[in-house]
Amino acid sequence: HASWVFERARGVEIWTSDSSSQLFSGDHCSSRSMSSQFNQSQQHWRLCGVTESNNSQIIAGEIFTVNCVAETRQLLLRRNITSADASSYHDYMSFADLRLQTFQLEASKAELVAENSSFSVSCALRCSGPPDATSRDLQLCSPNGSCTASQELRVPRAQPQHSGNYTCRLGSVEKRTGVAVLC
Repeated sequence: HASWVFERARGVEIWTSDSSSQLFSGDHCSSRSMSSQFNQSQQHWRLCGVTESNNSQIIAGEIFTVNCVAETRQLLLRRNITSADASSYHDYMSFADLRLQTFQLEASKAELVAENSSFSVSCALRCSGPPDATSRDLQLCSPNGSCTASQELRVPRAQPQHSGNYTCRLGSVEKRTGVAVLC
């Protein structure tokens, strides 16, 4: 049945992990094996989102978007495939066309500046593929903890209180740079 094929794209969980440990081993195609291994390593995983449709009936070619910003070394797609018939158990294998947009967050280099001189701190987002709405969520935070949605902060007259770490933040990903004001 054609609509069932497209329904498989709904409810897919997107999990990320920044762990450098190998979290899975052995048979990756067995639902039982994967579920057991996932449960044993669940503390290393973070749920980023679930694919959903705005339509009640999913159509061929529909694109599901999950905005997931995380420092990621491993990616897991997971879906509950429990059969309505409790007496039957099947392992399922499914395929998806997955497009993953990766990015690298960069902060300007650390600076030594003289008191009363000007300086700026900036953040940049380098994306693979076309840039998307995530750049709107980029924040630049000053040493006093105040954050702005701007990608650049210009200080016309550096004062000692401007010294410290400036943080570029996008979701849970952060890059820091330092400024030292010399008196």
